[in-house]
Amino acid sequence: MSLQGISSHGTIISLKPAVGAGAGTWIEIAELGDITEPGFTRNEFDITSHNRDIDTYVLGVQRRDPVSFPMFFNKNIQSQVYLRDQQLNGDPTTNMTNGFQLASPDGDLFIFSGGVKEMKGTAPVDGVRTANVVIRATGEFILNGVLYGS
Repeated sequence: MSLQGISSHGTIISLKPAVGAGAGTWIEIAELGDITEPGFTRNEFDITSHNRDIDTYVLGVQRRDPVSFPMFFNKNIQSQVYLRDQQLNGDPTTNMTNGFQLASPDGDLFIFSGGVKEMKGTAPVDGVRTANVVIRATGEFILNGVLYGS
């Protein structure tokens, strides 16, 4: 049996605010555009020694790219207001402790803690009001039920 790719339409991002309204509850963020999921990478270090005739490398710690997406912004959509409130949270003890989860239609589930690094709005003369959002993950994460990081 040959497997094929699936549509990503229906991918859901949810927020569990650390503080303020909605704290402790998963809230689906409404009206999202194209989502850039977190990429994974490791820095590489050349450890080739003088007594070897071929290069040797080790990889560093796991790193994640930020999650980013545009959304069709409307201040009357409560989930977007929660997201903006978390971006405005300047408390260093809580602003990186929000919960986020990305759930894709094929059942892929990525859960992590992090903060809303950026939320920039646009208001074009001819077009819809939008906001571009960047979320920075930090610490351990769960991918499909498996805990990564320590």
